[in-house]
Amino acid sequence: MKVYGVVFVLGALAGTCASPENSFYPNLSSPDVITAAHYDAVPRGAAHETRTSASDGAYAYCSMPHPSVDMYKEPEPVRNGSVHAELKAVLYMQRHQKRTAYHIFPHGEATLYNCDDGRPYLYYSPSDKKLPQPMHVYAQTYADATNPLTQSLANSSCQFPQMTIGGYLDGVQHGAELRALYQDKYNIIPGWPSPRTVWFRSSTAALTQDSAGGVLRGLWPHWRGAIPLHQQSEFIDTHAPPCDRRDALLDAAKSTATWKKHLRVSSSLRSKLESMLLTNTSEWRVDWDHYNDNFQARLCNGYALPCALHKDKDCVTTEEANQVFTAGDWEYNYYWVDRDNVTEAIQLTSGLLIQDMVTHLTEIANGKSALRYLHMFMHDGDIAPLAGSLGIETLRWPGMASNIAIELWESKSSGMHARVLYSGNTIRSKHGNMDWIPLDKFLHGWSRYIPHDFVAQCATPL
Repeated sequence: MKVYGVVFVLGALAGTCASPENSFYPNLSSPDVITAAHYDAVPRGAAHETRTSASDGAYAYCSMPHPSVDMYKEPEPVRNGSVHAELKAVLYMQRHQKRTAYHIFPHGEATLYNCDDGRPYLYYSPSDKKLPQPMHVYAQTYADATNPLTQSLANSSCQFPQMTIGGYLDGVQHGAELRALYQDKYNIIPGWPSPRTVWFRSSTAALTQDSAGGVLRGLWPHWRGAIPLHQQSEFIDTHAPPCDRRDALLDAAKSTATWKKHLRVSSSLRSKLESMLLTNTSEWRVDWDHYNDNFQARLCNGYALPCALHKDKDCVTTEEANQVFTAGDWEYNYYWVDRDNVTEAIQLTSGLLIQDMVTHLTEIANGKSALRYLHMFMHDGDIAPLAGSLGIETLRWPGMASNIAIELWESKSSGMHARVLYSGNTIRSKHGNMDWIPLDKFLHGWSRYIPHDFVAQCATPL
C-alpha cells in the first residue's frame, strides 16, 4: 500500500505525557484558554503529501486519523474474550479532505495560489449508454492580467474553495486504509461496490463529491465502473435544512456573558491582525471562523502564514496563529458542547440527518436492509453537531477528513451492540460508555436529538 506524505502530529499538552487520544480533549471550558497557549493547535501539511507513516491516532487537523489496521482495537469485551461477537455493519461519516480557503482577505492576497496540479471535472452524462456520451471537460481557473480585480483579490489558478491535490491523495490513502480494515480484515466492505450492501451519500457541495472520488478510489483501486453518490435536493437536504429558530438560537448563544468574554479576551490579537491584514470588516469580526479557515488552508497545503499585503516582513507569527486556532477550537466546543441551548440547536441542525441514520441502523438490525457499509461525505458543520449529539466530552474543530464510525456488533448471547469511534478512537462521551452499548439503548439515546415536528419547531419564535 502506498502512503503519501508529511507527518502532522499535534504537540502534547504542555506539562503532560498525553496519549494521542488525549489530544482530542484539551480543557476548553474557559475563554481564557485562548491566551494560555497550553497546547499546540497549529496544523502542518504540504502541497502534495499528507503523511509518511500510519497515524498514531492523535488529532491532526490537516489529515485526521481514522480507523486503520495499525491503530484499530476491537471493543474491550470482544478483545478480552468476555463476549464473542461479530462485526455486522459500519455507518461511516466523514468531513471532506483538505481544500483551499473559503475566505480570502477583503483587500487581496499576496500569496500566489496554484491549483494546476488538479482537474475538477464538470460534465453531464446520460444514463442511457446508447446516447452520445459527453466530452470530459474540466475547470481550468486562470487569472486575466487585464481584469482590474485580479490583483486586488487573489492572483490564482484556484477556486475558493476547491479540493487540492493533497486532499485528493489523502482521500485515496483514507479509502485504502478503510479497505485494509473493513474489507480485508472484517469483510464488511465487499470486493466490488454492490448496491445491495454498500450505500454512499454526500452533500450537494462539490467538495464532498470530490472527496468521495478519492476515497472510493482507495476503497476499490481496480474498479472501473461508475458508483452512485446519493444526494438530496439542496432545498430539502437534511445536511443543511433551513430553520429560522436555529439561527435565533445561535444569535442567543452569541449574546451571553461567556461569548462576550471570549471576544474580549481575544480583542488585542484581533486588533493586531486587522491592522496587518486589513480585515476590519464586519464578517471578520463576529467570530474566529474566517481567520481559522484562511490560516488552515495555507498551512495544510504547504503555504506560509500570511504577511501584510505590502510589507513582507510583517507576518503572522506561529504564536499568534496558535491563539487563532485555539480560539477556533473554543468556539466549536462552545457551539456544540457547552452552550445552554445546545440540545435544541443540534436537533434543528442535524436532527433530520440523525433521523436518516437511525432509520438505516434500525432496518439493518431488524433484517429489513442488507446494507453492511454506509459512507457519508459531509462538512465540519455536520460532523460537529453529530459529535455533540453523541455526547463528546470536548470538541475541537473537526479537522480535514474527521470522521465518526458507528459499528454494529452482534453476539449470539447478548444481541446487537453499537460502538462509536471518533477519528479512530472510541469517543469519550457524556452519555456513557460508547465502546460497547446495547444497540436499542444507543438508538433510544441518539433519537432524543430528532425533532418531533421540525417544520413547526423551526417556525416557533425564540
